[in-house]
Amino acid sequence: MSEWMSVGADGITDIIGEPDEPTIIAFPGLPSEGEGAKGIATKDAPAETTGERYVSTRKTGITLTPGETLTILDEREEGMLNYAYIKAVTGSTASAGKLAVYLQLDDYAQGGTDSGVKNLTLDKLTDLNFPSDIPGMWHLTVDKTDEKVALFRGAEQFPHNKRIRLIVSNTDAAQNLSIEEVEIVRYQNKLLR
Repeated sequence: MSEWMSVGADGITDIIGEPDEPTIIAFPGLPSEGEGAKGIATKDAPAETTGERYVSTRKTGITLTPGETLTILDEREEGMLNYAYIKAVTGSTASAGKLAVYLQLDDYAQGGTDSGVKNLTLDKLTDLNFPSDIPGMWHLTVDKTDEKVALFRGAEQFPHNKRIRLIVSNTDAAQNLSIEEVEIVRYQNKLLR
């Protein structure tokens, strides 16, 4: 209890002095009053939006119901994609090839941003058989009947300046689909609000 107030036996608080000056609690990335000070963000001193760091988003053990779509990442930012990969398995569920991947970098998505998020399935990647040495395109690193691993390599010549979004969908109409693992790693320059 502070030295400037006292609570009596009857529960009534008596002010018996003056309170201490408030303390600013510092949080990294949140400026406060004064040059270079850190603390609570205010209207005059908003939170810093420079990230300048590697950010990894990883999810495991995902089950998608028939027709379900799941957003893994949707961020308004400036940065550069390092890589994204997805491992889908068949097991006792829908074929791994029924998984659709949609990775949007600003106004670019393989297959087009207007084609819909369920356009590019892993079965279609099998048919297209893209080479692995071309950045900016999904390709399969493992292509078996019960397991498919898709990889998207970013490149310095393809930075994103407005948005990055990764969405996965189960295109099977009757069975669940299993994603063993999905990971997306990017260098974040700045968050956009």
